[in-house]
Amino acid sequence: MRLLLTANGPGELLAWAAPLLARLEARGGFTTEIVLWPCRFASGREPELAATLPTVSSVVPPAEAIRGLLCRRPGASFAPTDVLLHIGGEPALSLLLARRLGCPAVAYHEPDGAIFRLFERSLPVAGPRAVGDLRTDAWAEVGASRERVDENRADGLVLALFPGSRALLVRHFLPFQLLVASTLSRSLPGLGVLVTLSDLVTAEAFLAALEGSPGILPGSRARLLGTPGPGGTLEVEGLPPVPIVRTGRALREADFGLAPVGSVTGEAAAAGLPLVALLPTHDPALVPIPGLAGQLRRLPFVGRGLHATAFRTFVARRPLVALPNLRAGRPLVPEVRGDFGTEEVVTALLGLAREIQDGAARARLANGLRSAMGPAGAAGRILAELEAVVA
Repeated sequence: MRLLLTANGPGELLAWAAPLLARLEARGGFTTEIVLWPCRFASGREPELAATLPTVSSVVPPAEAIRGLLCRRPGASFAPTDVLLHIGGEPALSLLLARRLGCPAVAYHEPDGAIFRLFERSLPVAGPRAVGDLRTDAWAEVGASRERVDENRADGLVLALFPGSRALLVRHFLPFQLLVASTLSRSLPGLGVLVTLSDLVTAEAFLAALEGSPGILPGSRARLLGTPGPGGTLEVEGLPPVPIVRTGRALREADFGLAPVGSVTGEAAAAGLPLVALLPTHDPALVPIPGLAGQLRRLPFVGRGLHATAFRTFVARRPLVALPNLRAGRPLVPEVRGDFGTEEVVTALLGLAREIQDGAARARLANGLRSAMGPAGAAGRILAELEAVVA
C-alpha cells in the first residue's frame, strides 16, 4: 500500500508517526511519503527526523508541500498514493490535498471537530469511538520494564527533566528545571536527576541553554562533561552528576518527572510515570495553541496582540491541560499554571514525591495514568481502517 501521511510538529512525528510506521513495517507491503504542513512550533529538523522513520521513501517539507498543493498539477509534486492519513497540521489542507490527488482521506485526530466528518474515515484518539492512543503503543512496554528497574534501585528518588523538543523551550525550560531540581534536592536527600534531550534539538541549542542566560524564567547554569547529547553529563551546583539521556531511558528509570504541557505528558502517563506539568503564562510563545489560532503570531503588526488574546482564551477554557488529566476528566497529576516561579514548582514536586514514596499509592497512581491513556493496539486498528478504505 502506498500511504501519504500528513503531519506537522514534533509531537505527531515522535509520539504518533513513529509507533504507527513501526507497525506498518512489521505488517509489510507499505511505502510512505510524509508531507509536513507548516507549524510555528516546529524545530526545523522534522524533515530530517521523518526521513529516518520506518517505511518512509520520501519527505515533502512544509514550503514544498504548500507549493505542490497550490500548483496546477499536484500529482507532479507528490508520490502516487492509495490513501492519505492525516495525523497533524491543518486538516483542511490535508482534505484539499486528498481531493486534488483523488485519493481517500483518513484522519487520526485529537481533539474532535466538525471538519473531521468530511474525511472518509474519522479515527478519534479518545472518546466513545476511539481507536486508541499511539503513545500507549510506544510506551506501554516501558512501564513494565520501569517497574522491574524500581525493584533493584538504590535509595533515593530519581527525577526526570523533560525540557521540550524545540530550541525555544529548551532555552527557557532547561535552566529553570535545573534550578528547580537543585532547590528540590535540599528537601529530598539523595535525589537523582536525569535530563532528556530530544532528537529534534541541535547540539548548539542545547549548549546555549546550558549558559543559563537570563530568560523568561529564572535558571541555573550547567557545565557539560562529555558529548552534548545522550551519554554526556551535566555538572550542576547542588546536584550529583546529571546524565543526559533519551526519553525511553528516563521513562524506565525515573520515579517522577517535570515537563511543560504537551505530548510528553501523555507518553509519561502511558508508561505509568507521574509528573508535574507546567503551563507558563509568562509569554504566549512558550505554549503551542492548536489550529489556525496558533498561526496568528505570524501576521504583521497585529499578530502578537491577536495571538496573546487567543492564548488567554486558550488557557481560560482549559481547567486541565496535562493529557492524562484531560482523558480522566480530573487531576491525576499536578499542574502548575500561571506566572509561576521556582517555589511553586518545588512545592508541587515535593507533594508528588511524598505520594509516590507510599508503594500502594504509587501503584494506584501508575495504574490510573495507564488507564487514562487507554489500552495499546491503536496502530493495529488504524492499519485495519486503512486497508478497509482502499479495499
